[in-house]
Parts: sequence; structure tokens; C-alpha cells
Amino acid sequence: MKCYKYLLIFILVMTHMTWAADEASLGTISKTSQEQVKNGDLVQLELETTLSPAELEPYKHTFIQKQIYLLDFKKMTSQLYSIEVFLADPVPPAPNAEEKPFKFKLNEFAIETDKNRMAQEFTLMKKDYVPPKSYLFWYIIAFAVVLIILLFYLKTRPDRIFKKKLKERRVRITSELLTLIKTAKTREELEEIYKRRKEIKNYLDLGVSLKRYNKTLNEIQYKPQWDETDLSQVLKAKEKLMNSQVSDGI
Repeated sequence: MKCYKYLLIFILVMTHMTWAADEASLGTISKTSQEQVKNGDLVQLELETTLSPAELEPYKHTFIQKQIYLLDFKKMTSQLYSIEVFLADPVPPAPNAEEKPFKFKLNEFAIETDKNRMAQEFTLMKKDYVPPKSYLFWYIIAFAVVLIILLFYLKTRPDRIFKKKLKERRVRITSELLTLIKTAKTREELEEIYKRRKEIKNYLDLGVSLKRYNKTLNEIQYKPQWDETDLSQVLKAKEKLMNSQVSDGI
């Protein structure tokens, strides 16, 4: 129980760390010149980020900032990209709507609004801004799954060990009883079969033959001495035991 408690605490802490990491900026968008930019423009900007091209790819055809729609990018240096963007018309915020945070911040430049250019015919691949899920989050999920499987294995291991020992004990006792029945010849050995009749009933399926053997031996076991007839009678009952269909139950 304590293991599951610690696992839950670990997942909560790591998830909080993931959210905190997601809230941080992924990069900074800057202009490449001092020229004023307006809505409706197709412009080249710079993006400084530590993201790899593969990690930046999901942001294509999404708004990476207000009015800034990423069309394409080209890697310039290890942490600098040239990005081609479309500057969309400003959209007034909906009343009481929670504004989605953007992963990329602007390096203090403004987009001038030209009302004469509003609602011009620009065709874009519209796609809701959905930031890619943190790799750290998936690492946590994978680790948690492995940990749960490991805990389940450790928890059920004692049961498996117990069942294995129980099976081994059953095999050992079954073999021992079969050997006793097959080799018994003397009075002491034949009486030992009777003494262990409950075990034989539990481990061997001898049915009516066992009942007849027990009845035969019970009729003469209190005699001080067995004669040849008595011994022969019990041995015949034992032979019927051996000829019965035996199932070791394993």
C-alpha cells in the first residue's frame, strides 16, 4: 500500500513539473528589419529557440502568437530560425473567454493595423492552436506504467511462489502414495495404506476400490496375527487399487 502511495506522490510532483515546464516560453520572435509590418503581410521573421526542426514542425500552420501564423521555417544556426509568417487581422477577444497562452513571445515589436486591408482574401490552412505535448509528460506516463507493472509483479510474486510450492508438494505426495500402493506386501505396509487413506482419497482418484480396500483391511486389522488367507485377501484388494484408473491430479 505504501508503494502505491509513493507512486501517486511521485506522479503528482512530476506532472506539476511538466506543467511548470510547459508554461515557460519556447522561444522569442523578432523582426529582421526596422520596417513596419501590417496585417495581411507575408514577412520573414527570426525565431530564437532551442527546439529542433522536428519539435518545431507541429507548430507549422498554427498561430504561434496573436496574428502571427507560421507558414514555414528554415534553420539558420543551432538556435536561430528564419520563419515565414502571415500577419492575420486582429481578432477582438470574446467576452468572458479565457485567452490561450502562446509558447513563443514577441521581442517588443508591434503589428500595425490597416483597416483598408481587413478581410482581404487570404487562404490559410486553419488549425486550432494545440501545442505539442511535452515529451517529459510521456516519459512520466511510461515510467509510471513500468513502475505499476513492477509493483504488481512484486505483489503477486509471493502468491506464485506459494502455488509453485503447493504444486511441488502435491507431486511429491502423489508419487509417494503411488509407490506405497505398488510396493506394499507386508502387514505393516498394507496397514500404512489404511492409515493414509485420507491422503490417498485427496490425491488419488481410486473411487470404490479404495472403499473396498479400507473395508477389507478394517475387518482383520485388529487380529493379533494374520494368516495366509488374511494376507491374500488384503493383497487382492490392493491389486484392485493398482488396477483402478489413477489420476495424479496435477
